[in-house]
This record gives sequence, C-alpha cells and structure tokens, in this order.
Amino acid sequence: MAKRQPKPDRAILLRDGVYHLNRRTPKPVLQLYPEEPEHVRVSLETSSIHEARERRDRLMAALEARWDAMMAGDPLASEIKAEAAWREKEGLGRKAGLPWAGISEKLEEQLKTLADQLGLREELEAPDTQDRAWKALRSHPVGARLTDLIDTAAGRLTWCEAGELFLADGTVRESTAAHYRNVWATADRLGLTRPDLITRRQAREYLERRRDDGLTPSSLNSIRGAMTNVMEKLYPDAEDDQDRLRRQLWKGHKVPPKVDKDGTDKRLIEPHELVTVLEGMHWSVSVATKLACYSGLRMGELYTATWDLKTRTIRVPRGKTKASERTIPLHPHIQAEAERWVSDDTRYIKATLRDAFSKRKRALGLPKAVSFHSTRHAFNTALARAGVTKEIRERLLGHVITDTNSVYTHLTLEDLRGYLERVDWTSATPYPWDAL
Repeated sequence: MAKRQPKPDRAILLRDGVYHLNRRTPKPVLQLYPEEPEHVRVSLETSSIHEARERRDRLMAALEARWDAMMAGDPLASEIKAEAAWREKEGLGRKAGLPWAGISEKLEEQLKTLADQLGLREELEAPDTQDRAWKALRSHPVGARLTDLIDTAAGRLTWCEAGELFLADGTVRESTAAHYRNVWATADRLGLTRPDLITRRQAREYLERRRDDGLTPSSLNSIRGAMTNVMEKLYPDAEDDQDRLRRQLWKGHKVPPKVDKDGTDKRLIEPHELVTVLEGMHWSVSVATKLACYSGLRMGELYTATWDLKTRTIRVPRGKTKASERTIPLHPHIQAEAERWVSDDTRYIKATLRDAFSKRKRALGLPKAVSFHSTRHAFNTALARAGVTKEIRERLLGHVITDTNSVYTHLTLEDLRGYLERVDWTSATPYPWDAL
C-alpha cells in the first residue's frame, strides 16, 4: 500500500486530557478482511502533543506494515494493486471510471465456487430460480462479502441500484425509503450521470434543473440528502482524499429560488381571498392573519414579539434586520385576538401555521404570489390608502428608513398610534374574520 505522510495532528484525538490514535482501517483491507475493526483507537498515554505525534507516527507505521502484509497474503491483493497503479498512471484516479474488470471475473469465480459448496450452482444458472439463489448467497457471510465486492467492482450502478445498497443497511424507515426510491428513480429517468462518473458541476446543474421544474427549496434539500446517502455508501473512507471529495459532491450547492421576472413574486391578499382561505380553519390561523393585517408583523414576529396588553404595545425583537427591532402600538380592533394569542395553549406552532396556510392556499388554486407574507403587503397598502407617508410606514413595518431627513423626525408612540388606527378592515366586503 502507498504510504502517505501524515499531517501534523492527523489521526490524533484528545479525550479526557489524554491523546489517542484514531485511525480508520483502509477500505481494501475491510473488503478482504471484514472481521477487522473499522477504526483503530489506541491510547497514546500522554497529554503532550509532541510526544503524542511521535508515538502516533510509530504506531501508524506499524499499522501500515501490518495492512500491507495482509493485502500481500490475499490472492486478490496483487490484482487490486495492479489496477490502482494502472489508474494512477493513466490519470484516472483510484475511484474514477471503475470497473475493475479483472477483479470482477475472479470474484464471480469465487462466488460460483461458493455456490457449488452450498449446492446452489444449478439454481444460480437457471433463470427461474436465479433470484432465490442470489438471496441465499447474500444471506451467507462469505457470499454477502463477495456480492458486495462484485457490485463495487462493477461500478456501473444506476442511482436506483446504488440506492438499494444504501437501503440494505435497514437504517431508514419505510416511508423515507419510498421517498428516496422516488428521488433516485427520477434521477435515472432524467438521465442523470451515474454515481461513479458524476461531477460536482453536473450535480449543481441537476439541482437547478429540478428547481426550474418547480421544486421547492425543501424538496431540493431532500434530493441532496438522498444523493449524499448514496455517495457516502459507495465511498465510505472519510479519511481518503478522493472518497471525501466524492462524499461531499452534493453538499454546499446554493441554488437560489427562481426569480419571478414578471414582478409578481409577492402581492397583497384580498379580503375575499382571505375569506376562502380561513373557512373552516383552526382558530389560530384566523387570529394570526388578523393580527398581521392590523400590525404588519411577519409570521415569525407574531411568535417572538412581546404583547403588552396593559400598555397596548407590541415590542418586536431584532430579527431580519436591525430596523426590525421596534415598538409599535396595538390596534384596538385586535385587543381580544391578542389576548387569546398569548394565552391559549392550543395555538399552532409556527411551522404548523405556515404549512396549514400554504396547503389551503394551494388547494384553492390561489397564485404562488399569495402567501402569509401577503398580509404584510395588505397592511402596508391599507396605510398608503389612508394617506400615511412612506417614512411612517417604514417605521411601523420595521424597514430600513431610506429618507435621510427622517433622522430629524422624532415621533412618539402615541403619534404612531394615530397613524396605525387609520387601518380599518371592518368596511371590507366580505369581512374575513366574522367567525372570530
């Protein structure tokens, strides 16, 4: 095996004030000797980093020598080394391009020999009983190791096939497994490059394509997770440089949401739309929309704000921007709703409120531009229609004030209350909150 110079503190772990050697057994060794431990952890019996490094180097040299001897004693070791040397010479790298053709043939011969020993050779070669024979071989410890090695050596796995290797560990729930299978099947159907050949650029382009198909950021995250699980299964050696790059191939991609070039990304929500959305909904959805339409608070601010019912004020902590930290008056039309909002334990949490509103909106076929944030647009529009200046609207909404002259304007809470109370939805037809 090729020797690599360890980094200064590589494979050193500090635990309870004592340094330990922490080294992962190389993947080829584990493939040929599955009884070997996946990690070697040995106390270096020192709290000095300098002594720990010296002892670490000596122990790692001994481990490398032992692993080399183990590989040399295996009949497939020379083939593995020859294949790795050839790929390095051709500039393909240890993982790129698979397959290991010569090794695959020898593995298949060993598997057939095992089938003979188990009396499964005839079943393995007969089409009608082949599946049953394969299952029997996979249930045998040696057969399971050989079939896994054949799959790895073949390297031409589709996303669905590679995904089944991951699911074979039995670490995910059935519902999650079904979702993952759908993600991998879609990738194969759309012609995504195989796991052993895909590049980071291709992964990003695929995510952008799926975004353009209308997938939400959360759906894109689930694709990243499903694909990353496959790559981590195929490339398990986190300490190997090439494995680490392949494992991280789907991570770190920033795929911004598609911009609505028609200028309809967001808009206000009309009273008649609110009526249809709120019909039959939980009380907390109706109360939240009414509070937002009369205060301009964001959904998150409804939960983080301090509602002072005695002084009739709302104190909003710093959130999205520095300007979002503000104190605004409590509109008299939402006094009762504010009391229930802060006292009723059956109130939805933020995630449930957001999902309930979004699902109802989609079920009604409302435009994508309509969201809970549209209540904030409705509040700002109501202020503008009531003749409130842009400076005052920015103060109430928690926006950065753009007018330099406003620095010299000093308004009291009561001044803001007078402007805020110009908002009056009682004249709206139909009135959205008759059920409250």
